[in-house]
Parts: sequence; C-alpha cells; structure tokens
Amino acid sequence: MILNYDFLEMVDDEPQRNTSLTASIDKALADKKLARQNKPSVRVLGKAMPLSKFLDVVGDEISRLKYDMSHKTIKGSTIESSNLSGKR
Repeated sequence: MILNYDFLEMVDDEPQRNTSLTASIDKALADKKLARQNKPSVRVLGKAMPLSKFLDVVGDEISRLKYDMSHKTIKGSTIESSNLSGKR
C-alpha cells in the first residue's frame, strides 16, 4: 500500500509540499513488501506429527534427560564416597 498524502510545510509564510516524508514512507513499505517476498519458506517433508504425539515425545525426552542427570549424580557421589573410604 502506497500512501499519497500531501504534507504541507510553512516556508517563508507560504505552504510548501514536503515530499521527502512520503518518499521515505513509500520506500519503507516497499522494503517491507520485498522482505516478505524473499522470506524463506519452511517445508516439512512427510506427514505432520499431531500435537499430542509431539508433546508426548518431548515429555518422554525431558523425563529421560532428567533421569540420566540424576542417575549420573548418584553414581558420581557413590564413587567419591567409595574412594574416600578405600584410602583409609
């Protein structure tokens, strides 16, 4: 959409058209339109996964990561305590 407003500016007590403002607005709108046209489109190959299944998979992965982190922490503390008791 191109705006065609006449902006009047008083110069020496006479109204003068200020076209630089309309030109900058037109240029900004043209740049925005060009950016929208050049925007890369994202395409997903294959069937789309239903949202409920996606959320289940994400929840399972988060649970697995939390379990792995807690399990490794327990193993690490067990190894450290056995090393301390073995050096006596």
